Amino acid sequence: MTKAYAGALEGTGAAELLMAQLGDAGGYVASERIEGTLAGRTGTFVVQHGAVGDATDRARSATSCPARAPAGWRRCAATRASPTSASR
Repeated sequence: MTKAYAGALEGTGAAELLMAQLGDAGGYVASERIEGTLAGRTGTFVVQHGAVGDATDRARSATSCPARAPAGWRRCAATRASPTSASR
């Protein structure tokens, strides 16, 4: 899968995904290599992200690891979203 980013992050990404589903429950994991400019800094980094959920609950997570990071970027940073209700 390829993506184009516009806005705060300008660049392109290419991702490999693995998805699974059973009834209304499922999940995915993906590794995405992004090349672009963020806050005036240009570089390449990898984002490992994923999610699991069903019709009523879901959780997401992401980790980024710069491959050719601009000066000042941290080597790896992780974020984890708390489970949230699927209702809006």
